[in-house]
Amino acid sequence: MEYQQLSMSNQDAEWLASRRFTIDDIARMFNVSPILLQEYSNSTYSNFSEASRAFLTITMRPWFANFEQQIKSALLMAFPKRGIRYRVEFDKVLPDGAIEIKVTHRQNAHMPARLQNRHIKSVDG
Repeated sequence: MEYQQLSMSNQDAEWLASRRFTIDDIARMFNVSPILLQEYSNSTYSNFSEASRAFLTITMRPWFANFEQQIKSALLMAFPKRGIRYRVEFDKVLPDGAIEIKVTHRQNAHMPARLQNRHIKSVDG
């Protein structure tokens, strides 16, 4: 009869723990949940859905706000015209994961293409 080890050695267990810590460290660095980095050891369905919502609200919302500001400052305000005001808005993601769509966007989606954005003119040439 031969001796066969059934459990993991302390060195192997320490190596696995360090790998887990590395994933957590990377998740903290990029402000995302470890679930989004394919680390499912402590996850359930509700954890995953909550992590998805948190990703949209905590990680992506500041980026979207920054994009809105950059579009306003770089594109729309480069050639301001008197009496014309521009507004840039992305649809907002609510804490429950739903997307808030403005009533005017919803109404314009059902309008024929020839009537949509009729006040926006081409700036070609």
